[in-house]
Amino acid sequence: MLNNDAILTGAVKWISTDVLNNDSTGSVIATFNSTSDVKDFVESNISTKGFSENVKVGYKIQINDGAYNKEWIIVGFNTQSSATSQPHISLIPTDSLGDFVMNSSDTNRGGYAGSAAFAICNNIANNLARVLGDYLLTRNELLGNSGYSSYTTAAREVRVNLLNEIQVFGSRSYSVASEDGYDTTQLPGFRLNKVSKTITSTSHWWLRSASSGLSPAFCLVSNGSPYYGDARASVAFRPLITIGVKDECD
Repeated sequence: MLNNDAILTGAVKWISTDVLNNDSTGSVIATFNSTSDVKDFVESNISTKGFSENVKVGYKIQINDGAYNKEWIIVGFNTQSSATSQPHISLIPTDSLGDFVMNSSDTNRGGYAGSAAFAICNNIANNLARVLGDYLLTRNELLGNSGYSSYTTAAREVRVNLLNEIQVFGSRSYSVASEDGYDTTQLPGFRLNKVSKTITSTSHWWLRSASSGLSPAFCLVSNGSPYYGDARASVAFRPLITIGVKDECD
């Protein structure tokens, strides 16, 4: 696992994540049309030694997967290190991948792990993998599996995952604590003013957090603020993915 505070050296100037967490909103730094494009990018910019100077929080990557063809914005580095030991960048789409429901009925029973949204994210992963291949990392996350006011979790393998309240806002307003899982800190992209304004521009989008004490509802982002909505409402999806070094490349 990469130490974010390490001093990095080598032929390539690998630098630490602290340096890269700048309040910048750069242009598109790469376009992925094929897995070979991803391979070239990862080998040039992501390593067990650190990250190249070419990648910063707020910079974007165009992923032409044939289903969504979206720009994805970098929101952090090694943010999912509790779920994967592989060095990685974390990204979310700059706008919605489409409007989807959290469940077919108004309930959060079973939490996010038992929701229709979890299955939808698996389908999204399959579409993205057409281009990203195994560079779309599989993570072992802890996800809420009760909902309502319960506090139990279950381990689930994910490649695409909705965010929770803490990752976006830095604290809980309406969510069940069990929905935090390993994700108990705010993502760098949401701590930085310029980047956060870009990320929260979509008016309403789902979070994976079940709404505490309200069995029909899940949490969402509403015009940049925390709120909640009925589970069968069709609302934007802006999930998190991690792209990085594959196991065999270590």
